[in-house]
Amino acid sequence: MEPGVTGGDGMRRTATWLIVLLCLAGAGMGGAQQQAVIDILSGQGKTGPYPLSWAGLEPASDSVTVNGQTLFRLLDYSLDGRAGTITFARPLRPLELARVSYRRLPTARPRPTSFALPLTMPMGSLLGANVQMSYLYQGEGDRSQSVVVGMQAERQGRLGALTSSLLVSQGQDPRTKDATRALALKLGGERRFRQGSFTASLTRADRDFAAGSRFGVTPGVQAVSLGGEYRASPALTATTTLTRTDNVGGADASSQKLALAARYRPDATLSAGTAYSLLRQETGGVQTTTRTLAYDLALARPHQPVLRASRTLTLVAREGQAQASQTITDAVSVSTAVAKVASAAASHQVVRTGAGNTATTQLELGATVVPTVATIKAGYLSREGLTQEQQASAALDLTPLASTRIQATVAESKRPGQEVDSAGVSATLKPTAAITLGGSLKQRDYGSSRVDTKTASVALTPLPQLKLVTEYAENPEDPATGSPIPARSAKVELATQLGHLGLGGSYGRRTELAGSETRLSEVSMSLALGAKRRIYTAYRLTDSLRPDLDADTSLYRLGYTHDAGADFSLSLEAQVLAYRENSLLVPARSERRAEAKLNARF
Repeated sequence: MEPGVTGGDGMRRTATWLIVLLCLAGAGMGGAQQQAVIDILSGQGKTGPYPLSWAGLEPASDSVTVNGQTLFRLLDYSLDGRAGTITFARPLRPLELARVSYRRLPTARPRPTSFALPLTMPMGSLLGANVQMSYLYQGEGDRSQSVVVGMQAERQGRLGALTSSLLVSQGQDPRTKDATRALALKLGGERRFRQGSFTASLTRADRDFAAGSRFGVTPGVQAVSLGGEYRASPALTATTTLTRTDNVGGADASSQKLALAARYRPDATLSAGTAYSLLRQETGGVQTTTRTLAYDLALARPHQPVLRASRTLTLVAREGQAQASQTITDAVSVSTAVAKVASAAASHQVVRTGAGNTATTQLELGATVVPTVATIKAGYLSREGLTQEQQASAALDLTPLASTRIQATVAESKRPGQEVDSAGVSATLKPTAAITLGGSLKQRDYGSSRVDTKTASVALTPLPQLKLVTEYAENPEDPATGSPIPARSAKVELATQLGHLGLGGSYGRRTELAGSETRLSEVSMSLALGAKRRIYTAYRLTDSLRPDLDADTSLYRLGYTHDAGADFSLSLEAQVLAYRENSLLVPARSERRAEAKLNARF
């Protein structure tokens, strides 16, 4: 985009590109959708953010259901595709399961995950209660380990249930690396009657208690909760909750919350609800009061568009302030689908605060022009008010032949001080069973400058047991931000399978325009000890050459895996990491690590 060109001109160019793509699709060219990734998330009593398996998601490719009920983007949840996280509008309860389906971009990367070894063993019956012992060994995100041992007792009766848990954790302080020991206590009760139920609970956990989210407690917090549910009729339900939380062994902080809600659902097509909450928080002697009132309405008739509308009013008053701050959020959305051939969704949200208003409008369109041959997607987002942003995009996926796939995209992004127009095309060609060719070109126009990202790859399989892959890229995209990196990179990989023995190796090199250079070499070997057991080893050397520093990292891995079916699997791995700067070992950044993973189903 040239300096002085208005955003409207850029939008018209994007619309022109969209028309061109539609014409190409009408000519009979097309593409198949990438296979979706499905994550199943278990509720932890919070809104999020919940991590997904991948970071770098394809925009507008997500679909979310909770207990089989479809949720709507922006109204029911928000998804950060770059970070790979999802946040729900309301807390996801511990017994609820969320199914998140999405497609990942070619530059997507798997999120780092921690390992855990959980076991639960029944211990029999005592005084009419079922007793069991739980054990958890896990690795945290900071590479420390923790062990939690607990005893749980549960007694079920005709009118209710009583539960209790005593947990002991042995962990490690991430700051001092000293061992820490902490306790946690959980007590709960439920009384059921014909038209509802009454619940009460008490949780308390020391500040250093490890793995609190897995056991439903918050480290350093004591919480007392009373709740009730009343069903006035099959269509009308009312709930109430009263909770008090206090910090233990930490900062002087406490809070009390009262929540009331009612929902009217006469049939499967109509749902209307209202909720009110009063939250008082006190920290360091200063009290903050938050009042929230929310309404929502949903109409979903068969074979007709689904309509949803909501309004939320929030009033925050802080001690010492003369005037309370008010936020009003109005949202409306409509979505429809036509026999899995076309889909459309539109939403509009307005947030009003004392500082000003922000309005967000989002449109999404999708269509299968020719089944299994051509699909097209388009999206538009506009945010005006306190923040200014406009985004428009269109994508066409083509598979004119079984051995050829072409993807074309155009997009425009406009923010204060930055306007970016981008257009890209990528193709995959498989002329023979032994050769796969790939390449892509993406142009970004910043007005005063232009950056092109170019990639090329060749995969050869001259023999079924041998595979050779080479890749080259100029200005590759950063997986975390999607921004181009001013560098050139090249990589070659070789893998072969000789009976039960697998061998592999790779060499990569990246040179940045700033003068830094990174080289990565890796060799690996695996030996199958049968259909379900395998031993493997690998060595990786990374050299970072910068104008002011030369550093290298050596990583040795040795592991064993045993898969005994759906009920039992075991993996063991040892790692030795050595980090050097200017040929001198740095013990603080070097480590030795052993890891065990066990999945057992009883």
